[in-house]
Amino acid sequence: MLNLPHPLPIFTFKPSDDSWKENLIISSIGNDLFQPVKILDNFLTFKNIFYNNISKANINKIEKLSTTWKKVYKVELDSTLSYNPGDSVGIIVSNREIYVNEIFKILNIKDRSIEIKIKDKKSKEFKIVYRGLISDYFRNVFSFTEIPKKSFLKAIIECSEEKEIIKFLVSKEGSKKYFELLKYNLIEILTFLKAKPTLEHLVYFANNIKPRYYSLTNEDKNLEFYIGVENTEHIKGHCSSFFDNIYFNSKTHKEKHVYVLGVKKNEFFNLRKSKKYLFISCGIGITPFISFSNHIDNYWVIHGTRSKQDDLTTHLRKKGEITTIISKHERIENFIKNELVGDFIKENCLLYICGPIEMQKKVYNTIKEFYNFVLNEKRVFFDSWL
Repeated sequence: MLNLPHPLPIFTFKPSDDSWKENLIISSIGNDLFQPVKILDNFLTFKNIFYNNISKANINKIEKLSTTWKKVYKVELDSTLSYNPGDSVGIIVSNREIYVNEIFKILNIKDRSIEIKIKDKKSKEFKIVYRGLISDYFRNVFSFTEIPKKSFLKAIIECSEEKEIIKFLVSKEGSKKYFELLKYNLIEILTFLKAKPTLEHLVYFANNIKPRYYSLTNEDKNLEFYIGVENTEHIKGHCSSFFDNIYFNSKTHKEKHVYVLGVKKNEFFNLRKSKKYLFISCGIGITPFISFSNHIDNYWVIHGTRSKQDDLTTHLRKKGEITTIISKHERIENFIKNELVGDFIKENCLLYICGPIEMQKKVYNTIKEFYNFVLNEKRVFFDSWL
């Protein structure tokens, strides 16, 4: 899995104690006390974000687009929400059943109803954070796809046959290799480390499932958004894996619904209809502009793609000026040095850039070098779709 040097380089390891165990109580409860898990607990922790009513939505349709650089799906839900162009919808999905089955094998326990209490850091009182089946906890609350905390790795050293590897990963010298764990899910990581943690380890140091946000692309209709899935064995996100699995196992997949957390407003993307717009994107970064194209005509989209087959500008609703750069080598940041682009920018247009962080950085540097005045005039907005 990880390509580690052998022997491991010299590193400094700072051990931790087991005091965390005093802050956790897991107790079995009888079936008569069983209450179904509220899977949306612990999600509403984001500051300055206001949610509409949380609701359950069925998946109407998943359409696979004919792209080659990655799999792209257009997803439609049987739910409608009021939103403005540039807004995104929060989606929560359950874990894959294979993860639930595998973690039970690792823990070597049977399913039962439990109550989890964790000591509040301020009040020092124990508070119930979960009550329900262990299987539902791993199905709907626990995150298998986020990088495990270093505190968790330290805590499971004695449960692992690869103690020195764990010590290296949590050390300062092993930080680069530690972040490579982002490529793998927790089942793969525990298997690699030959680790057998306890239920207490997993619960106390857990990363909970968080909502993923996707730009909405239609209005006053069923919710619609695009989602990209890497064409690799690993590096698949929580939501992307869910929809990918449904598409390829539509006849047998039981979970055909998601939970909608309402709309997250994008203050940077408030449309001012008296302006011209220059939209710069690549790959699936085009999706906010699909929404914008319903509302404005005076725009120019400069979109980078690897092949004609991967061109997503065909999904724009209205046709403004569209330039598609179909090349694996030509870069968007080079194209925007074009004199015609410069003239358009000088006509008091607003610039919106959406796509991978690296692309955004390069575009920003080009704008700073050639069109620094638009930065001073605050006419440039960046939106990350990650």
